[in-house]
Amino acid sequence: MKLLAVLGALGVAAWLAACNPQRFVASPDDYRDYRRVRTALTLGGRLRAAEEYLKARPKGAFADELKALFDEEEARYFETAKTSQGGTLEYLTFLPRGPHADAAHSLLVAWNMRIEEGEGVTLLAEARRTEARLAGAQIQRQLVGETIFEGLKAIGDRELYNRTRETLPEPAKRFLAGSGGATWGPMPISTTRDLFFVIPTNLERESRLATLTLSLVLDGARVRRARLSGPDLYVHWLEADAMLALDPADPAQRRRANAHATERLTGFFEGTFPGERCAGARAEARAAEVLLERACDGFRVRVAAGTGLGDDDVIEVARTTP
Repeated sequence: MKLLAVLGALGVAAWLAACNPQRFVASPDDYRDYRRVRTALTLGGRLRAAEEYLKARPKGAFADELKALFDEEEARYFETAKTSQGGTLEYLTFLPRGPHADAAHSLLVAWNMRIEEGEGVTLLAEARRTEARLAGAQIQRQLVGETIFEGLKAIGDRELYNRTRETLPEPAKRFLAGSGGATWGPMPISTTRDLFFVIPTNLERESRLATLTLSLVLDGARVRRARLSGPDLYVHWLEADAMLALDPADPAQRRRANAHATERLTGFFEGTFPGERCAGARAEARAAEVLLERACDGFRVRVAAGTGLGDDDVIEVARTTP
């Protein structure tokens, strides 16, 4: 019976390896970046994640698979995108240095040059401009949530803690370096992203700015805590997700935004801070309202909301053991 059990276990392991052999040889960071590609919500987001993977890991465990995926899907993506100005703008938003970026720029120039060619073409151009604005506005709103989750992946990665700034794991390095890639000199321990977006209302479109800061707190030379923060961040997050104009000075609307953030963040941290095992006592509200606090395995996560207009909302992960 023991021999049969061993043979059965070996058979299951062989079957799993055959289904996804790369996973068993990939590093955790490699597999995490691969998962970013496979779980992207949009085709543009998937292609951007694949492009970033291939740039960072040209010899990664999944490089061949993602190179084939990128080559095939990027070509189809551009063929569809080039049929409209909005689609072309979307392509450039996700793949500003993609294989067809030069062609996309040329298309936009050509569309702009034809704007004045007669009344019919003028109307068509106006329709295309409207389409482009709407497509661009949607992408801007999507990028708010995507950037927040990118920051959450960086601070939620337990490999980040007790590291020096020279040995940060890829999610934190990628966020801190920004879209410009590697930096000269030491890696910064803080960075701020300004996320502009618009919300349609009955009268006009209202402009918004969500400011998101990721900062590391060092104990000596090593990372002890990491936080994401921003003024009225949860209000802007809900506005972008729901395409809804909110007033951050209204306590009822702040509570609604806090509930939305709590739901999203509870789900995000459930994998590393499961509620059944890691639930901690809620701290008393002081300068901020604590929405979520859990601690286990030598780590703590704390989600707090500011209590008034312009206050920072804060998501912090800390290592609690040496």
